[in-house]
Amino acid sequence: MPSITERTHDVLKEVDARGQLDPAWQMLMAATPSTGKTREALRQARSRWIEEQTPTSLAEGLHISRIWGNAGYDFLGLESGEAAVGGPVVVRYETKGVPDGDGEARIYLSDNERRVATRVRQEPTGEPGDDRYVGKWKLIAVEPQGRAIDITPLVVDLLDHPKTVLKSLLKQGLSPDGLILRLRR
Repeated sequence: MPSITERTHDVLKEVDARGQLDPAWQMLMAATPSTGKTREALRQARSRWIEEQTPTSLAEGLHISRIWGNAGYDFLGLESGEAAVGGPVVVRYETKGVPDGDGEARIYLSDNERRVATRVRQEPTGEPGDDRYVGKWKLIAVEPQGRAIDITPLVVDLLDHPKTVLKSLLKQGLSPDGLILRLRR
């Protein structure tokens, strides 16, 4: 998604100007398994970006689901941090295609996507491997012409309090494998 690569490129340029490029790349790397094709794709994107300094040089490395289909998100990127944080923030983007226009759009959110989002939104526990879940997770609706809309605020209760939101299902011994969310526009 061009907006993710462009935003990440801009953040990398900012931190590079402050001499803090390596920590930003380390944050991106920490969000993936320490070995394997996903980490290698990020390393290659880093090398290409250092050479070319363009948003397009990041595209393949940030498109995580092209390599790791069970990551719980599609793209990885960086955004500028809030004033209190100061530095960049790693963001995991789960993207869902929606039709143009008004009416209802159905968005499938898998149990794995929901669990990863919930884990990312929790405070780090300090356990080994916990740094893989530092940052943010966003649910993005993408219209056919490419307009992206952050719909994460619509699912905050589900992500932050899944047992409460799913209480009636869980009480009956049911555990959803995924949810179809109806977005009314």
